[in-house]
Amino acid sequence: MKVNKSDLVKFLSKDEQEIVLSYLNTIKPIGLNKKKNYKEKELFELFNKPEAHSLTQQELRKKLKIDRIDMLKSNLFTKVVEAITFEKHINNQKIFSRNDSIIFSLKKEMLAIRILYRNITKNKSEPLFAWLENLIHKAIEHEVYDVVIEALLLKKYSISLRKGIKEFDKINSKIEHFRYCNTALYNATDDYTKLILNNEFQEHYSLEEIKTLLKSAIIRLEKDYKSTGSEQINYYLQILLLANYEKEKKYRNAIAQCKKIIALLKKNSIIFRQERVGFVLDHMSQFQVYISEYSKAAISALKAQSYYLENSFFTLVSKEQEFYAHFYDGNLIKANICTNILLNHPLADTGEFRKAKFIYYKACILFEEKEYATAWKILKNNLEIEKDKNRWNISLRILCIQLFIELKKLDEATRGIEALRKHISRQSKNNTIRERDHIILNCLKELEKNGYNFNAKNFRLKILLKELTGERKKNHWEHYSHELVKFHTWLESKLIKKTPGNA
Repeated sequence: MKVNKSDLVKFLSKDEQEIVLSYLNTIKPIGLNKKKNYKEKELFELFNKPEAHSLTQQELRKKLKIDRIDMLKSNLFTKVVEAITFEKHINNQKIFSRNDSIIFSLKKEMLAIRILYRNITKNKSEPLFAWLENLIHKAIEHEVYDVVIEALLLKKYSISLRKGIKEFDKINSKIEHFRYCNTALYNATDDYTKLILNNEFQEHYSLEEIKTLLKSAIIRLEKDYKSTGSEQINYYLQILLLANYEKEKKYRNAIAQCKKIIALLKKNSIIFRQERVGFVLDHMSQFQVYISEYSKAAISALKAQSYYLENSFFTLVSKEQEFYAHFYDGNLIKANICTNILLNHPLADTGEFRKAKFIYYKACILFEEKEYATAWKILKNNLEIEKDKNRWNISLRILCIQLFIELKKLDEATRGIEALRKHISRQSKNNTIRERDHIILNCLKELEKNGYNFNAKNFRLKILLKELTGERKKNHWEHYSHELVKFHTWLESKLIKKTPGNA
């Protein structure tokens, strides 16, 4: 596969563009190279203009007045690599964690030692091997096992051969240990990726199978952590323990585990990442929601956002989590502030039906505030969510029917109920419809049959309502379901108002 390196140059981030341009400005063109170096900078500046992305090779040659455009691109790419590996860039704490910077620096040092070793001399050997020894020590300290192994191999073939078989075997033993550490860390990372981050992997297994895989991975990581003492393996172990509490619905245990992980992260620079703390705080917020500690959940989500880059995708997800906490708490003013931020987020328009979903959130707030006309006004022109074939579609349809009923648009309500019935009938074949959806549909059909008269003595309606709130948990309303406005609460309130003595 042929790689077009210039494509990378075109799509560098703003920070990366600045570091490359700063480096190009430090180059002092002399002699015959003067024109070439000037052209490299000119090409780089051109690449960072949107209109340049579609230019052909011939157009670039004409614009830059140069024949060997391929060579110019190659030279520029070399300069870009040099610039982004400068200490000034890899130590930028706004972009990289302290541990990331250390890893980059250690790998650069290893490369430099290898280059210097290719032309080893008697006078050079002593300081070079002292540097190698220091590198090994730092790499072990920061658990950069691939560098440890590479450095030990160089030491084995350069030093131990002169010191004899005992030194050779001693270094070999160390290499085997750190190879085990490296493999254990790879396995821990794989377990984390598959069992925590990979939705496709999780969907391939049943809940019970996932629980079994989790427990098996936890046992393996506990053994590997004991053998290696690796803080990175311990971090992944603690995350898997957290996931296990979540699967078991032991939410208070999960909250305690979140606090433990945050303390662990802040204590160890090897595993500390700003976004990791935010990630755990967001999960703690979710668990606090599950046990109805909504105000605490909102605080946790807000704290999480302070650990993410402004306007990042993580901030968007965390602000959505904060919205849920406020909405469930009945704090509609703060929930509305969250939706305004979500709708104006730079990533609100990217991917799936995100913006339409945020508009749905706003409509739900307006519904709870009894601003039914305004809720319908913002929904009717933003029904992109209709394209989605899962639970969002059904919840949107139900909310629209509720709005029609509240606005006395009963013909529209009837048409909406029939459309919902057909949709549920179609989707039932794919096993994507919950039993609760069928019960809500039956409630709406019962209302329609009785001319939308909320009669508390309607025996059939009372039975259906009890099915939504009774002992069968699979019919219950759930946190983070797409049914933001609780249908059973709305129906109950309407029936109570119609009870004799309350009319």
